[in-house]
Amino acid sequence: MLSYLVNKKNSRNIKISNYEFDMNAFLHDIDTSHIETGVTDDFKEKILETAKVYSFDEGDMAGLFVDSLNSAGYFDSSILKKKAKVLYTYKYNNNLPSFSKNKEISDNDEIKAIENASGEEFLKAILGSSFKKEDLNTLNELNNCINLNPSVIRILVMHVIRIIKAKESVDNPLRMPPISYFKKVADDWVLEGTTDVYTAYNKYVLGINNDSAKPKNTYKKKNPVRKKDKYELENENKDAMDGMEVL
Repeated sequence: MLSYLVNKKNSRNIKISNYEFDMNAFLHDIDTSHIETGVTDDFKEKILETAKVYSFDEGDMAGLFVDSLNSAGYFDSSILKKKAKVLYTYKYNNNLPSFSKNKEISDNDEIKAIENASGEEFLKAILGSSFKKEDLNTLNELNNCINLNPSVIRILVMHVIRIIKAKESVDNPLRMPPISYFKKVADDWVLEGTTDVYTAYNKYVLGINNDSAKPKNTYKKKNPVRKKDKYELENENKDAMDGMEVL
């Protein structure tokens, strides 16, 4: 992802409203065979617009490109839109857990039980006889690839398994879903602000949405103001027009 630093002098810089982005460097860092339509002007516009709106650099966008591939292996701009919001939240929201992966301390006995159980004990408790040794590998991989506190990840796993259990049948036995499924749920949690153990436990274990159980910060870092992209503005204008009465 850092090859753009080496080739920076030979690349063409593009300026959009005082925002500079090195398109050649970005294209050098990605596999363009994953772009179904090829490198079109429309593709470049989507990349540049996203980079500008969120103040992402070439390395950020190259990583987002990989995260925005659909099940067929091609770049999907709708996935890019969601992943960009998730990355922006990770970078600038001070309510997110630190990436040190330390366990969160709580006086709640049930949360302590979730945190202190071994991985195998935890999975056996929620999966029962459906537990398989490879499920432990999935849990360990989730801790490595999802930038959330391990306690929050365990509550996320509990929530997902609870949903799957509700649909369990003879033809649809209970089993651990793939990592990609957990990642999608984790992205949704980040966007809605469920990133600490107190919020996750109250909302997805107790079924309440009450901020009173979460310690309040005396200081909150201000997020940089994000400009709305033209697609968001177009949708807002459309919604406003739809709501007008015809005289």
